[in-house]
Amino acid sequence: MTNKYVVRRKLGEGGFGAVYQVKAKIKPKNCTTKVFALKTEARIKSPDRLKIEVAVLTALQGCEEKIRERFATMIDRGQTKDFVFIIMTLVGPSLQIIRDNILHKEFTPATTFKIALESLESIKCLHSELGYIHRDIKPGNFTIGNNKNFTKIILIDFGIARKFMNKDNMLRLPRKEVKFLGTVRYASRRCHKNEEQGRQGDMESWFYLICDLYNQRRCHKNEEQGRQGDIESWFYLICDLYNQAVLPWRRVREKDLVFALKNDLRENDGNHKCFVEQLPKEFRDIMLYVDKLSYEDIPDYHHLKALIEQAAKGMNVDLMQKYDWEIYGPPPLQDSEDEN
Repeated sequence: MTNKYVVRRKLGEGGFGAVYQVKAKIKPKNCTTKVFALKTEARIKSPDRLKIEVAVLTALQGCEEKIRERFATMIDRGQTKDFVFIIMTLVGPSLQIIRDNILHKEFTPATTFKIALESLESIKCLHSELGYIHRDIKPGNFTIGNNKNFTKIILIDFGIARKFMNKDNMLRLPRKEVKFLGTVRYASRRCHKNEEQGRQGDMESWFYLICDLYNQRRCHKNEEQGRQGDIESWFYLICDLYNQAVLPWRRVREKDLVFALKNDLRENDGNHKCFVEQLPKEFRDIMLYVDKLSYEDIPDYHHLKALIEQAAKGMNVDLMQKYDWEIYGPPPLQDSEDEN
């Protein structure tokens, strides 16, 4: 690897590997830059998460550009005696970092609804075009594009993604029990119950996230996830983006208590005070729709999009407004690229 790339600095680190900024000694074919992200994973005691990521990014290579631009692009991959690695296009900071460390304030409704629509489309592409569910939808796994692409919303980190269709293009049978994967705050209820997640689970987490990111101040049994699991995750995500304080479990870390609070949100036909007092009425409609989805169901993404647009219209939100971070121009997210 060292004969092709020079490591410039570490960008992040996790339990099984790290991400670095690297510079190619020779510009790769069909690339406009020499600077990329290097993602590594230790070969010893590793859960093969990078192998799953490679599978997703490889499948992406056969898609149209309008789909590929919603994800990072894999440039190269390989292995050493100590670790496996992939080289990818650099992305910008995550939504979580933008809110907490760059803007130091909550997203406006316009930015929240625009993120909701763009992230929904990215999840739809992952499901419909690539045949995978993500299973860890959260603010940290959506970024903006790097440099001049900073108005694009990009879905990253497919280490626990799962292909839900088999080689005959049939839905895989759900496993009887699946270990908890993902992030407690945004996990679907199926994930808490150790059920097989589907697309619905991603959407449930997505919904909570949108609520959470909207305004910080205002606002578990063993079974497998299918596509409905992704939809449920999406649901949590948009709740989180829209109003962080609206989620009763936002400061709770205990998994079983979070699960109980997620169930409590659905008491009295979803007429929880957060829907009555803090959220657009369409958010309750999204939750009730998501909850009806089964492992086998294909979510009606168009219906979910229409509900978000309806919520924005009801609040007189102009979706043509710029993202909150656009007023600062392209942020200095990475070291300036030196091609010399």
